[in-house]
Formats: sequence, C-alpha cells, structure tokens
Amino acid sequence: MPIVHNGRIYVQFDGYHSNGARLAEVDLHTGTVLRTMDRVGDATGAFVHNGKIYSFMSNYYLPNAARMNEIDLATWQRTRTINIGNATYVEHVPFDQESGFIFVRQQDPTDRYKGRLSAYRISDGQLVWSFPASGYAGGFDDCQAPIVAGDSVFTFVCNAYWSMGGQFHQNQ
Repeated sequence: MPIVHNGRIYVQFDGYHSNGARLAEVDLHTGTVLRTMDRVGDATGAFVHNGKIYSFMSNYYLPNAARMNEIDLATWQRTRTINIGNATYVEHVPFDQESGFIFVRQQDPTDRYKGRLSAYRISDGQLVWSFPASGYAGGFDDCQAPIVAGDSVFTFVCNAYWSMGGQFHQNQ
C-alpha cells in the first residue's frame, strides 16, 4: 500500500518472502525511484511520523523476527528497530497519531488459529496493552488489520470458535 508525503511516494515492493521486501522512495511528479532499502518490510503499508518512515516486517517465515523499522527520511538510514514477537502479516499496521500507538495482531506460536491484538507506543517501542490481556484467544487468525476510529480500535474476528459472539469486537 503506497503512501504519499511531501511530493514523494513510499512503497514496499519485491515480494513477500523470507528476505523481506524493499522500501522505495519515488518522486511523485516524475516517477523516478530516488532511494531504496532492502529487507525492511513485507508489502505492509508504511507510515510517516516526525521525519521518520515506519516500515513493518512481519516475517511470515520467522514470526519471532517481526519488527517495525524506523528510517530517517533525511538520511535514509535505519535509526531503530522495534521487535514485536509473534506478529502476523497484515496489509496495514494502523498508527494513531493522537496516542502514538501502532496496533498489531500477534499469533499464538503453538496454535495459528489463536491470537491477540496489541498496542505498542512508537516513541519508545513498549507494549501498552493486549486484548485479551493475557494469553491468546480464537478468532485472530489471518484476518484484516485493526481499524482505528476515534477512541476505538475495531478488530475483525473470523474463527468459528471465537467466544465473543460477533464478527467485530470494539476495544476501548
């Protein structure tokens, strides 16, 4: 999912594989590729915040290697990596500007049909909360990315043994 910021397009490309995808900076007006960086994502949409671009790599093949890469837009250097264990691939990792949180789905390492939703603070990379608060529950497997709307985070649950009884659950 490409994003546009200050006349530039930022897009991840070149596959969903164990080596990760490339992040490219493209001139919006000419289509010229200005810079690329390897192994910083897996086709998950990036976002820009405070002069940095954040590119998520779930690493389907090595789930404990999942991470959010912070890249300085001015120097095009990786400045930090936030490790997020057991995170699963999604098309988009939502970032909430007001709280400074990213929201990721994490998968039970022993049962791919169970998972949880977690919020991480981007400023220090710390886990803020998880739902459920401890352990994993059914319904978080290979589903859509969480949706942030106002003060709420919505998650789509798709597994038949999910106990909440509905297709969407609102976390406040």
